Amino acid sequence: MTTSCTDREDLQAYLDDALPSAERERFEQHLLGCAGCQAAVEDALQLLAAGAELARQANPPRAAAPQ
Repeated sequence: MTTSCTDREDLQAYLDDALPSAERERFEQHLLGCAGCQAAVEDALQLLAAGAELARQANPPRAAAPQ
């Protein structure tokens, strides 16, 4: 996940939903016109989803104990 126009901290904070609303709005406006940042966000979201799926598969829900 590399991009030349946005600080990686901004990108990470955006993904973590940690940007203040004004900065989030600015970043989202930037995303509308920046294919590089759009790709970086998409790549990160896909990676996060894959990690969540792996965690789910590694720790499947347990069946309820019989009563």
